[in-house]
Amino acid sequence: MYFAVDKERAHRLVPLVRASGCGFNFDPERPNLILIEAPSIIETMLLAENILLSFPSGLSVEHRAMLSECRNGPDNPDQATLW
Repeated sequence: MYFAVDKERAHRLVPLVRASGCGFNFDPERPNLILIEAPSIIETMLLAENILLSFPSGLSVEHRAMLSECRNGPDNPDQATLW
């Protein structure tokens, strides 16, 4: 995932990136962008959730709960392989 952000905001995201199991990297072909690497989609989604919860303007309690539930994958076992 490529992430367009200035240096100041990237520094503010470091704790969230680390807590989610993700990391930063750079792509020599896109030197103005910061690359966020993750072992799987699970860590990427956890990072997205952590970012949204850290900046909760506009997120209701219901939306926050839904984000947490979505991270656990679908209830339908036929969709589990997609997760």
